[in-house]
Amino acid sequence: MILNLAALRAGFTSTPPLLSYRFDKGDPRRLQALTLEQQKERAKARLQEWNSSVESEQPLREFDEAQQVIANEYGFDDWEQLTSHIGKSEIASKAMQAANPDALDGNERVLHIRCGTDIQNTLAVAGFNGDYLPFYDPYVHGPVPQTDLLDEFIQVRANYISSGIHPDYELVLNDLRQQYSSLELSHNYDAVSLV
Repeated sequence: MILNLAALRAGFTSTPPLLSYRFDKGDPRRLQALTLEQQKERAKARLQEWNSSVESEQPLREFDEAQQVIANEYGFDDWEQLTSHIGKSEIASKAMQAANPDALDGNERVLHIRCGTDIQNTLAVAGFNGDYLPFYDPYVHGPVPQTDLLDEFIQVRANYISSGIHPDYELVLNDLRQQYSSLELSHNYDAVSLV
């Protein structure tokens, strides 16, 4: 069944979701937000490290070189892209804390598809407004029959899934039929995102 993420988020005012990324402070699994000050300090430390090991006849390295290396370590082409990302992230974080995030997919109709519901709430909290389809058929496991008949394909997949993953064949078959029916609607969207 396709769920609308904006409608899901609206329901959070009465029942906040449990998000998988929330860990106690000090927990090494907790992600720390990037800040401009933090990255400037990293660039300064990198520059000091480089220049303290330079032989006297070699020219000293420049601060912008250290900034470039730091940006590249995060996957950005240059320091300007990194600082732009940090600024946008800070704005989005403040909007989420105020329970008023901007729609990250608001300019087009987007269907987000994932094998499960594990990030469904996280996408809604992050400000996505598109639709979400949990699609549970794990193609990487079991037979993938070559057939022109969708229902025959679904029956083979349901048989495999019910033989080990979920024992109720009829429930699996009905769920798969509903999911594939919902998947057929994907051509009505401007974009489809596999998350």
